[in-house]
Parts: sequence; structure tokens; C-alpha cells
Amino acid sequence: MERFRDQGEEMCELATSLLQSGRQHEAAEYYQRACDLGSAHGFFSVESRAFLGLGVLATGEGRAEEGLDLLRNALAAARLAENEASSFDELFVLYWLINALFEADAIEEVEKLVLRYGEMAEEKARKERRLCWEVLRSHVYTARLHEVLCTWTHVGNHCTMFGPCIPPRPKASALVPPCSSGYTPTHPC
Repeated sequence: MERFRDQGEEMCELATSLLQSGRQHEAAEYYQRACDLGSAHGFFSVESRAFLGLGVLATGEGRAEEGLDLLRNALAAARLAENEASSFDELFVLYWLINALFEADAIEEVEKLVLRYGEMAEEKARKERRLCWEVLRSHVYTARLHEVLCTWTHVGNHCTMFGPCIPPRPKASALVPPCSSGYTPTHPC
């Protein structure tokens, strides 16, 4: 059985190399073969890598909905793979899915995943006893999400949903009024 897992991982590696060299069609074929192999033998880490590759390909080619579905499948498989010997990193899949969801303006789904990403990044940093790039990335996602949600909830120059938040960027000559909570930002967005 390990031989099949190794074959699936090698197919994913080959597909990634083909993708990086601009051979998308061939890469897609190898990702699909790896996905089929992983599915047939229950190798969720192989499935996750293959779905991730197919999802990245689809979103890169402008097939956003198909790409998002494939990335969601990659995340589901990564979660199932956590007990496998060669587990595929759920954080890595979340990275790609969150970015694709931001691009698709699927903010409600992003919100939950950003929280999960942050929790997992903090856990990884605790285990490794060092600050990892995922923790920094989680702060970037949180700030981006806050900016989007704050923009959506402003009426005039006052925040209607959140307490302290930065109002929309004012015209150069305008003063920045405080939000309804009384918080005055030191610099606008």
C-alpha cells in the first residue's frame, strides 16, 4: 500500500513541476491521476495535494467556482489526512482557499476559515516554540477581513456594526470624524 501512496505523491510532485514550467494541461492530468489513486486507496494526503493543484489550476484559468469546490475538497481531505504518516498540511490548503475566497468575495465563508487559520497558526507556533510565518499571515488575513467588513458596515462616516474601526478613507481636505464609539484613528485606511 505504501508503494501506491508514494506513486501518488510522486505524481503530485511531477504535476507541480509541470505547472511551474507552464504545462498546465499535463499538470492537470497528473493531478487527476493522483487524485484517483488517492481516492481508490484512501490516501487523503495524496487526494488533498491533488485537489489543491487542480483547484489552483482552475482558479488561475478563471474557473472560480470549480476552483473553489476543488480547494474545499482539498481542505476536507487534508483534515482527514492528519493521522496519515505523510499528512498534507491543512494550513497550506487553508492559505490557498482563503486567498481564493477573498478574490471571489465569499466573505462569510472566509470569516470562519480565517479564525481557524489563526488558531492553527498559533498552535503550530507553540509546538515549534517560535514565531512562524503562518502567525503573521493570520494577522494579515484578520486585518483584510476587518477592512472588508468595516467597509461593508459603514453608513456615512460612522460604524454601524463594529465598535472601534477606521472610517473610510476621507478626501484630502476632510477631517476624519470619530466612529460612534468615540474612537478616533491616528491614520485612515
